[in-house]
Amino acid sequence: MSRSDFSEVTAQKEPKRDSTRRRIVSRAAKILRERGLSGSGINDVMAAAGLTHGAFYAHFQNKTALVKDAVNQAFDEAKHWLFGTVGERRGREWIISASKRYLRREHVENPGAGCVIVALSADLARSDADVRTLYTERVQNILSEITYRIGDDSLADDDKRMRAVALFSMWVGVLTVARPLTDPRLVDELLRCAQMMCEEMADKVPSRDVFTENGPAHSVT
Repeated sequence: MSRSDFSEVTAQKEPKRDSTRRRIVSRAAKILRERGLSGSGINDVMAAAGLTHGAFYAHFQNKTALVKDAVNQAFDEAKHWLFGTVGERRGREWIISASKRYLRREHVENPGAGCVIVALSADLARSDADVRTLYTERVQNILSEITYRIGDDSLADDDKRMRAVALFSMWVGVLTVARPLTDPRLVDELLRCAQMMCEEMADKVPSRDVFTENGPAHSVT
């Protein structure tokens, strides 16, 4: 085989390799949120991806590298359903809409597709520094986006940030308490009361939809 033929074969394999890696990361993001770090082995993830344990090391150096990518993937999913499904809406309407999506029974009962912070924060506190650094950056990004989405420009930046932290903490705290409960009525009560508090917060800020000629005026990574 000539050098050019070898290069062509290698180039053809790269898209498949990337696709396989994305599938592994996607399955890992789900399994980690369902079972936690200690309950999620490499064998479990690879089996869910339809691959053998031996194929793992063709894509990742170790489990920590996979965890880092899976956590990043889980945050991307959270960003999409918190911010990416309601356009560039800001203010009251966004607070109510996002709170309803977060504070719902389906979210309580489906950790594998839910908030990575609720599912993994206790485990990540004991993980490697690189993973904790990524986690910190992604939480900061979410808080910055919520601060922007609150959208009350009559408030000082510190006040908007304080409201964003309060709103986010309420979401995460309620879901954390609700997940282990065996009484569905208590779960519903927690969700209902939290939604009421979020609506009270929302009533204090105006609604705003901000677009530019080229699309949304703001985005978060």
